[in-house]
Amino acid sequence: MSLQDLEPYISFLGTIIQLAAAILLSVLFLMLRRYAERRKYFITWSKSWVALSIAIAAVVVRYYILPAITAPLDDTGLEVRVLYAIYQASKLVFYSMLAAGTALYVRGTVNPRVGRLAALAIGAYTIVSVLYADDLNQFVMLQAPAVVLLTGWCALQIYTMPRSRRTLGSLTVGGVFWYMAATWTIYFMAFGLAGPLPPDYPGPQWFAFVVRYNSYFDLMGHLALGYGMVVLVMEDAKREVDNAHGELAVAHDQLRRASLYDSVTGSMNRRAFQEGLGLEAARATFGAVMMLDMDNLKAVNDQHGHAAGDALLRYLVEVIRAELRGSDKLYRWGGDEFLMVFPGSSATLVKRRLQRFVADASPLSLGIEGHEVRLAVSLGAADYASAEQLRNAIEQADADMYREKSQRKAHHTFRAS
Repeated sequence: MSLQDLEPYISFLGTIIQLAAAILLSVLFLMLRRYAERRKYFITWSKSWVALSIAIAAVVVRYYILPAITAPLDDTGLEVRVLYAIYQASKLVFYSMLAAGTALYVRGTVNPRVGRLAALAIGAYTIVSVLYADDLNQFVMLQAPAVVLLTGWCALQIYTMPRSRRTLGSLTVGGVFWYMAATWTIYFMAFGLAGPLPPDYPGPQWFAFVVRYNSYFDLMGHLALGYGMVVLVMEDAKREVDNAHGELAVAHDQLRRASLYDSVTGSMNRRAFQEGLGLEAARATFGAVMMLDMDNLKAVNDQHGHAAGDALLRYLVEVIRAELRGSDKLYRWGGDEFLMVFPGSSATLVKRRLQRFVADASPLSLGIEGHEVRLAVSLGAADYASAEQLRNAIEQADADMYREKSQRKAHHTFRAS
């Protein structure tokens, strides 16, 4: 059997494979719609594959199903003209919806008037085609100008997007649109000039090749276009996931900061110390720790309210921070107690320094006429020689602080102002 004898079977196989591919793409896109509900361009492209399936199915019915169950069909018969009309309208809908989906992807919107005008144009074009065309080749030739215009416009829209939007998916889709525009330009010449091809067709042989095997050229374009569209929507989904992860990371950082920093004073809290935040320098050398307790916080809270007490706490932290080195760390230990860590220093030195600049601090105005309050604190300090002794030094400083507090209480009664 010669190749010439096999050509009808090859053409039949190409059409059937093209129909199967269009149906599979329709099913795939319809399945993916639930994951792309907010992407209107993908929804529109999904509908376009359904239109293509209908168009190819009409050709299959015309050339392979009806002839098998009835007598050979004449192209002028009513049922054949109806099938040609379905084919022509569905093909034009397919390419129009590809263009609409591209506009939605590039610009995010499509003027509803354009959709109504496109529907009218497709109807008119289909009627003219049915009245003018005698066979399938002429229907294809009449499709070609519209298809070249639409696919060329789609390719131009995608390839003129900002560079930041040019991805593998968008470049693939745009490249396939260029391929379609070029292929249909050739179709216009081949189908227009070749017409029904006799076995001994005397014209350019590439015309005959294009006409006989155009279903395979279309198949390659459709598969590549479907692949590019799926990649494109996956890229969009990945960007959304990356954005969500970025927002979650920010939220996590904010939550972590909220859990490690005191909301009133902005200083680190006890949990931060337990997790080792800020202790890198302290663990690398000897140093001193100091425990501080505010003696008059309760009196301020009782006489002027907790807002005044919070203001006093913030003022204390402000005074202390002004004297701390970069390696020194301050933690709110709980209530009115604070822990300070001084790497490379000694308990005697830091206690004397802190006592001096707390005593020298100006009184805090409470915003109430004639009411000011001075900082009154009890301090305890202890040395540590290594990181392993840090917690034990804190216990010693705490005990030292309570001894001083007891002595101060024995001689003074603390008042708010």
